[in-house]
Amino acid sequence: MISSKTYLKIKNKFVDFHAFDGEIQDPNYIEGAIELSVGGVVLLDKSMWDCVDQLWAYLTEGLVCVSRGKEFKTYFPDQPIEIKFDIRGGSVVFSVTVHEIIKVVVDRFEFVSEMKRFAIEFFEDLKGKGERFGAISDFYLDKLNSI
Repeated sequence: MISSKTYLKIKNKFVDFHAFDGEIQDPNYIEGAIELSVGGVVLLDKSMWDCVDQLWAYLTEGLVCVSRGKEFKTYFPDQPIEIKFDIRGGSVVFSVTVHEIIKVVVDRFEFVSEMKRFAIEFFEDLKGKGERFGAISDFYLDKLNSI
């Protein structure tokens, strides 16, 4: 089972992204975090906060790669945290390297399906948070819908 929750970082506090109805202060630098666990193993947490919109964009690029049977590696926008998706037959080895490597193996179909759902929720909600987010949200929603 894959679970995910996205937060905005506002005045050093984390607020549920989907419940937030205020104005995003700096649309060019949306601070936040993603909590993500696979089978109970925590891969991403609030201590790894960064530009959350860019992080979801990077994860979307990774999903496109995995859906095409290709491996993917990236780093957080402003932190030396590595995310890697390796293909092993019908599975994905999802690893995150911060101070140590955290790694899980997940069914490829489940991984793409669930992560795609989380990413679509993020970009749909981002689009609803202001006109300025429409074009970038549509760009990534198109990518996600092509999977």
